[in-house]
Amino acid sequence: MIHIEIDDRQIRSFMKSSPKRAEWAMSEALKMAGGHIRKDLKAYIEAGLSGMKPLHPVTVAGKKGKTTPLYNLAKAISFKYGKSKGALRVRIGWIKKGLPVIVKRALYGRKQRVTEKIRSMFHHRGYHLRKTTKMLTTPERPALTTFWNRKEKEIPRYVEKRFFEKFFSKQRANLRF
Repeated sequence: MIHIEIDDRQIRSFMKSSPKRAEWAMSEALKMAGGHIRKDLKAYIEAGLSGMKPLHPVTVAGKKGKTTPLYNLAKAISFKYGKSKGALRVRIGWIKKGLPVIVKRALYGRKQRVTEKIRSMFHHRGYHLRKTTKMLTTPERPALTTFWNRKEKEIPRYVEKRFFEKFFSKQRANLRF
């Protein structure tokens, strides 16, 4: 799990002076950050996980239509906003309970026995396995770690900027407290 700290002393002073508006502005800023970062993560995954081991030609040959081979993996990315222990939070990534199988395979790698069905699939895509090949290895691709290492410095500034934009906007807060 990735945890990012934000120096929020200035924001906390606004929380004390106008708590309802500040909470609304922070929730809007976190929702905006969740959507923005989710979109960036989807684009990063669809682009083929730059900096990671390349996809096997059989995977690339198996793509359908105009989508990239990692399209379905990126399609499953979402964000979830909520309160946890009194703190506003946003979670970004694969939110469903447990990681989908395709995510586990793509990110953490795996070893797989070669069956006749897999041998046939490789053959139809133009890559012939030797008869002595008994196992296939999918390499580990630590995409999330790489992505967060690139993004973690931008996130606090993004949230702070959006907080102040919302806090000082003329837009009325939909306050239901």
